[in-house]
Amino acid sequence: MPTRMFLLWIAFLSATGCATSRLNTASGRPEVTVRGATAAGVRAATLNYFVDRGFAPVKTEGTQLVFQQEGSVGQKFLMGLLTNEPQSVTRVMITLIEIGPDVRVVGGIAAVGQSTFGRQQEVELTGKGYPALQQALERIKARAEGGS
Repeated sequence: MPTRMFLLWIAFLSATGCATSRLNTASGRPEVTVRGATAAGVRAATLNYFVDRGFAPVKTEGTQLVFQQEGSVGQKFLMGLLTNEPQSVTRVMITLIEIGPDVRVVGGIAAVGQSTFGRQQEVELTGKGYPALQQALERIKARAEGGS
């Protein structure tokens, strides 16, 4: 049984793109610095960006933003193998850090499911998720700085 669980865990990490992948940013995580913007302006741009793409806002007050969307078929399948509960959501977490006249935006993305006993399991999607989130943050930055 331990061998089966280990193999399932490896399959899950492979299929969801969870290989260790460090981005070329200060934190190694998806991030951008929005020049000459307020936290409120960046928050609004971020909220609109994710809502426009089908994410549900879970937390949008203050400097911590959280969005969720139903997980992909692959994520559900593998979460079901790991936890006997095939429900999965993709969760995006954003932190806004004001630095003088600028706002640093740092993000994370994870697949979230529940085990048979109702305990939440979260797997950070670093392999494919980080580059995709980095692209999203670049688009949010352009929008917040006055671009399209």
